[in-house]
Amino acid sequence: MVINHTEQPLENHLVTQNDTQPQGKERRRRLKRSLRLLPNIFTLGNAFFGFCAIVLAAHQNQHAAAYCILLGASMDALDGRIARLTNNTSPLGMQLDSLSDAITFCVAPAFMMYMLDFGTSSVFGFLGSAFYLLAGVFRLARFNVTSLSQSSYFLGLPSTIAGCCLATAALTIPLQEHNCLIAPILIILGYLMVSRWRFPTFKQTSKRGIFTSITVISVVTLTFGFHRTFFVLSLAYFVLGIISTIQHKRMRAAAR
Repeated sequence: MVINHTEQPLENHLVTQNDTQPQGKERRRRLKRSLRLLPNIFTLGNAFFGFCAIVLAAHQNQHAAAYCILLGASMDALDGRIARLTNNTSPLGMQLDSLSDAITFCVAPAFMMYMLDFGTSSVFGFLGSAFYLLAGVFRLARFNVTSLSQSSYFLGLPSTIAGCCLATAALTIPLQEHNCLIAPILIILGYLMVSRWRFPTFKQTSKRGIFTSITVISVVTLTFGFHRTFFVLSLAYFVLGIISTIQHKRMRAAAR
């Protein structure tokens, strides 16, 4: 009687192949779930840094609060890009992003500026902070409704830019010594957020232009510091918004 020893290893190989197929599918499912959660983790990181900024501002540590707002902005910049790269954009992610932005770029900067002006018990500082907060929340709600029509421009100043502008202003300007500037800055930024001014999105910028801009900004940042560079860039962005709005009005007037 002759026993065929070649059949048993072949059977074992087929069984092993069948066993690995479900394992491979399970791994792919886990990977998809992880990628689906990744953008939301960054979005929640944005809200976390906003909460940290509020706590630090309550303890009169305004510089640390300002840096937390800027860290929240970095999380906000990454979550959208990661969502698009992994093809995981969703209505839930959009709403979560909006709520996180309300905490980090509306509540936290308004409270931080109010605490900077707290020692003087200024009514104008309180009203300016409240106006900025309400304007930022309104701006986020309007963006959620009209985001599809804002491809080449933002209608009103983005709350992220406004919050970062306040954070870099707190790091650059001694506002506690010049607290008379706090209320006007808050009112101006609040007005820009609810205005119908057009601010460029830079979505149509070429890759070469983006690379050149990043290189120049990196060199300037290393020379003058991050917060000073971002403060100057915020002012330049305001000027671009004014120019873009004027050009749009002229084009509409010419079309008539």
